[in-house]
Amino acid sequence: MVKFHSNGGSNIADQLVKEGAYVNVPDIPLRNGYAFAGWYTDAATTKLFNFWETTVNSNLQLYACWVDTNDKTDTDGDGLTDALEEFYKTDKTKPDTDGDGLSDYEEVVLLGTDPTNPDTNGNGIPDGDEDTDGDGLSNLHEIKLGTNPIAKDTDEDGLTDAEEVNIHRTDPKLADTDQDGVSDGKEVELGTNPLVAESQFTVKLTSEPTNTDTVVPTVEMNLSGEQVETLCITPIENDTFFPEDMPGYMGQAYDFHVDGNFQDALISFQFDPSTLGPDAEPTIYHFDDKQQLLEEMPTTINGNVASAHVSHFSGYILIDKNAHEETFEWIENWDGDHKYWR
Repeated sequence: MVKFHSNGGSNIADQLVKEGAYVNVPDIPLRNGYAFAGWYTDAATTKLFNFWETTVNSNLQLYACWVDTNDKTDTDGDGLTDALEEFYKTDKTKPDTDGDGLSDYEEVVLLGTDPTNPDTNGNGIPDGDEDTDGDGLSNLHEIKLGTNPIAKDTDEDGLTDAEEVNIHRTDPKLADTDQDGVSDGKEVELGTNPLVAESQFTVKLTSEPTNTDTVVPTVEMNLSGEQVETLCITPIENDTFFPEDMPGYMGQAYDFHVDGNFQDALISFQFDPSTLGPDAEPTIYHFDDKQQLLEEMPTTINGNVASAHVSHFSGYILIDKNAHEETFEWIENWDGDHKYWR
């Protein structure tokens, strides 16, 4: 039998537990003005019971531990109320009980280290000098900066806190230090200065190559800061419109996308010329969603790269035009400068 003593909280039903089995974790009891702080095996609540590691071999008494949330007294002004200091067995008259440079509050709330032990993990390095998140900045340094000591990249901009502080001099708490719409990490990737706001960015994006595809798509264009990180190239998984046995098929189709409008973009496909015959004519085609047709794009070949200028995005595919057209009967169907196949 496992008996739960709520110590002033809501009633928790006793449990019948087979010998050698684990106790089921009960619902958290409630008590007005108090926070529940776990079940203990002694009435003085000094020995915490672990539900996931302890099996039951005899009758068991468990006692609820409570922390008074009504009393906001904080004698040492470290951020932990006296009631919490009593719970964590810290000195309510000293902001830093163990003298490791970290306040009791910082250890309990921010780091999860032991505020009564200056070297929680026993490795010879004081908790304040540890680098818990492994970003290159000590816990004390991060707390002084206001960054998160348990996250390598506080502002999630793609740069570690140490890279921002020691290399780029950017704000590790602000993803876009110069407020031009592009994150600090992306600016470093583009080769622009994350400390100087810019209105336009020249961006070149290449899709990650796959093990199975035989072409590599790229796009180059000028974009505003708000557009830069919306640019993407995504494989189109559509065997109906782009089957691998399509005559002239050279590789997978891709969808190019960016938020908003633009005037011009250069899209290109790198291909393997060794897979083509002597009369091959690699050509980029655009898929017209409305007419459900492939539209031939004016294509330039430079070595093993086929490219075309476009003024809007959708799906594009690289095809050997000669092999493709041999299988179709052509019908005159012109739309401006573009020819369609049927």
